[in-house]
Amino acid sequence: MGKLRIMKTLKIIFIGWCSILCAASLYAQNGITVTVDGAASQNAKNMVSETITKTVNQSQHYKIATSSSDIAIAATVINNGSGSFEFLFKVTQKSENFVKSYNASTESGYADFDKIISRIVNQILTDLPKKGQTVQQQQSQSQTQQQSQQQEQVQGIKISGNVSNNMSVMSGVYIAVQGTSLGTVTDINGDFTITVPGTSSVLLISFVGYETQEITVGNRRIISVIMNPQFSRPKQEIDSDIYTPLYTPESTVRDGFELQSDLSFLFGGMGLSIGTNITANYRFNPNFALGTGFGTYFSDYGSWVPFFVNGIWNFREAKFSPFAVVELGICSVNYNDYGYYDYSYSGSELYLGAAYGFQYSFSRNFAIKASLKTAIGIDWLEFNIGLGVGVIYHF
Repeated sequence: MGKLRIMKTLKIIFIGWCSILCAASLYAQNGITVTVDGAASQNAKNMVSETITKTVNQSQHYKIATSSSDIAIAATVINNGSGSFEFLFKVTQKSENFVKSYNASTESGYADFDKIISRIVNQILTDLPKKGQTVQQQQSQSQTQQQSQQQEQVQGIKISGNVSNNMSVMSGVYIAVQGTSLGTVTDINGDFTITVPGTSSVLLISFVGYETQEITVGNRRIISVIMNPQFSRPKQEIDSDIYTPLYTPESTVRDGFELQSDLSFLFGGMGLSIGTNITANYRFNPNFALGTGFGTYFSDYGSWVPFFVNGIWNFREAKFSPFAVVELGICSVNYNDYGYYDYSYSGSELYLGAAYGFQYSFSRNFAIKASLKTAIGIDWLEFNIGLGVGVIYHF
């Protein structure tokens, strides 16, 4: 009896030791080493490495190796800018002569790292040839995967996402699947969910006043879309207008800083005055600008140098547009009359100026103008009137 009990005990110990060796052998065979590199921040690469490690360790047959292994996952993280990342994976298994590459991308930065990386790593582990697996087992597994993919194509792929512009989320945006009758609209938070036939499906995202976007689904399951305003209109609409809209890419400038230069011919209290002035304006909206400027004029009786502030109004948004200018300034006057009065004067004088004319815009940045101008000396009540021509450049 004693010998029998000892034999049973030794048998149990032997079986347990064999089990430990098998388990150790399993982990040694299925150990994986990971390297992460690429043109991205160290923070991004660390997050990718941590996600790969976590996903591998959660799998049933694989562990991260503490020493060298014949299975290697080399991940490359590329920052494409604006929160867009691309992930490239190269997997090698020397003992099986197995080499395969995977890639995916995200448009919403770190938020999608864990989902995308986990999905790719799980696919890698599924594709890896299992040691000790027969050809029939591999073929059976491959057929099961193909059936799963076919079932997914029949059932469709569920896509979710969000639509916004550069300022806020957009509700009521229409999302359609190209070539089908499938479609949906975004909710009050700009979110949408739609089921598409397959990875080659193309989403059409449209909204009034914005450019329609076409996005191929590919491997993405979460899609973020930023809509761009549609500035220009179809030609048939423009031809039907009384005038061409001004603030479009084909016509004149938009809000912002602009520089104007004028050449003026005035006649009045100083005789015939010929001069030029330069104005720096800031256009707050398509119809109003505020600015300041200075000039130099030469006349029959001397010279005068004005410094002024002005306001400019455009009355219509068109390539050919009327405008009005009101300016208030001070003139440095040098007056010499050595004729009948034999009189000279040097000093400063307040003046009020106004102009009314038209401008024609060749592009968003360049326009020419012509106007009828007046200037009234407030101190001496001198009245001048004449014509002005000039150019406008918008930055």
